Amino acid sequence: MGHILRVSRLIKAYWGYIAQGILVSIVITIFGLIMPYLTKLLIDEVFPNQNWGLLYLVLAATFILSVFNGVVHMMRDYFQLCVGINMGLDIRCKFYQHLIVQDVAFFDSRETGEVLSRFGDLDDSIGGTVGLINQVVMDTLALLIFPAVLFYFNWQLALISLTMFPFNIFFMIFFGKFLAISEKELTVKGAGLAAKNYETFSGIRTILAMGLETLCFHKYRRAVTDIRNIERKLELSKSLLGFTTSFLKAVSSLAYTWYGWTQILEGNLTLGSFLAFTMYIVYLHEPLNGIVSLIKDIKVLKVHTERFFDIYDRIPLIKNGPDTMELTEELSGNIEFHNVTFGYTADQFVLNNIDITIVDGQVTALVGKSGQGKTTLANLIPRFYDPVEGYVTIGKWDVRQLNLQSLRRQVGFVQQEPFLFFGTIFENIALDRTDVTPWQVQEAAKIAFADGFIQELPEGYNTQVGERGIQLSQGQKQRIVLARILLLDTPILILDEATSALDAETESKIFRNLIEIRNGQSTIIISHRLSAIMNADRIIVLHNGYIVEEGRHPDLIKQGNLYAQLYATNTIEESKSG
Repeated sequence: MGHILRVSRLIKAYWGYIAQGILVSIVITIFGLIMPYLTKLLIDEVFPNQNWGLLYLVLAATFILSVFNGVVHMMRDYFQLCVGINMGLDIRCKFYQHLIVQDVAFFDSRETGEVLSRFGDLDDSIGGTVGLINQVVMDTLALLIFPAVLFYFNWQLALISLTMFPFNIFFMIFFGKFLAISEKELTVKGAGLAAKNYETFSGIRTILAMGLETLCFHKYRRAVTDIRNIERKLELSKSLLGFTTSFLKAVSSLAYTWYGWTQILEGNLTLGSFLAFTMYIVYLHEPLNGIVSLIKDIKVLKVHTERFFDIYDRIPLIKNGPDTMELTEELSGNIEFHNVTFGYTADQFVLNNIDITIVDGQVTALVGKSGQGKTTLANLIPRFYDPVEGYVTIGKWDVRQLNLQSLRRQVGFVQQEPFLFFGTIFENIALDRTDVTPWQVQEAAKIAFADGFIQELPEGYNTQVGERGIQLSQGQKQRIVLARILLLDTPILILDEATSALDAETESKIFRNLIEIRNGQSTIIISHRLSAIMNADRIIVLHNGYIVEEGRHPDLIKQGNLYAQLYATNTIEESKSG
């Protein structure tokens, strides 16, 4: 119940609207009490006494109540729909905002489809909690009103009609345990299937290229089969519970109907009173069933609220502290790593005792074999991760002292896998900035050697790139992303295999352009193609998480150590590929 209460606190801004909806429902319930009594008047007063005046009065009252009930129902449903939409949008926006400030490690450890499925848990949590509040209030009110009315009509009939209620509760508790377990399994499996769907269609080109359609289909079929088996078990439990409830209701109905008709035949009860009593019994069954099913509903709701709060409660590992500073000026100064040690897991470090300075305004290259810590070292600068030991400074600032958004706005980061938004090429470069002119976008594209192929496209800069840039080649996407970052003109630029899909000649031209236009700004380049970084002001060589060499290209070649070996191997590979 703890998580359900927390959801109710989460929607406290809408309590007033929820209360208004409940009040309208109470009015509907109270007016509903009149209809069975009007039926009693028709049978006991109008029919035997041929009372035409009372007949017209009862018919008029019935018509007015029916119209009033329909109008109020319509207004209540529309009002609740509007409140539900606004409430859902508000909480969804809060949850979305919470997700996008999570640290990189969070997304590294979870499937995207599985994370997206939590929005479904959010909707179920809010809808279920509001429904639960309404149900508890209305069912409680009905259980206070209708039994009193039943006992007023005939206390013996009332006792008989309610004898099966305790058995209903027992069977609901009994079956509720199985329903909750199955519902949780179904939710988890459903999230897994959503993740599998997202993975398949986001990587459809790779799947088709490798002929993995059959393998993916079998995996999907197994997942669907698991869900089907759980659903079958869930529906069987629901069917057994439904049968049990119907059977107990039939026993109760048989008992009070037998007793009622014996009283009618003996002259102790009027037919109108018995029919009115029967209508009130029908009214009573809904709240009785609601209270009985409440146990199951709470268990199911608990599953969704736990899954929602599993992420909503997560505090980002990387976040702004209480004393973080908002940068009001451009970052400048050396980037320094002070005895930095870092590992993605507690038992295995990727970087070890890194103590180095990246000089402000220089072009610095990070070099080494795959998996030696180059990207990890770069990731610490914009605080995608924090060191396990040591710290990183830029100029006079420890990066942990700076507001994350203001820090990252001044660190341009281009990764090997380029990401494009759905939209046009212009929109992907300009990023909805109103202060950017078409001329500036084109100039950035020229520096990134993207303007040429863009101009050849049928619609030029207004060409739609498709989802994740599917309409473009990898090299074209890399150049558009590079143009995007260059337009931002950040004082620190990190290129992590940002031009890996380009040929060596184009890559060299781009790097020469960068060195020319970014004179006096810090640029960090990670590249396996060593010919492209020969003119860097400084080359840092990493091996097994340690810095083993640093210097300019000619000096490192003369030393004949690891860098010289990497360069010789790289040169041979480039000549073969050329």
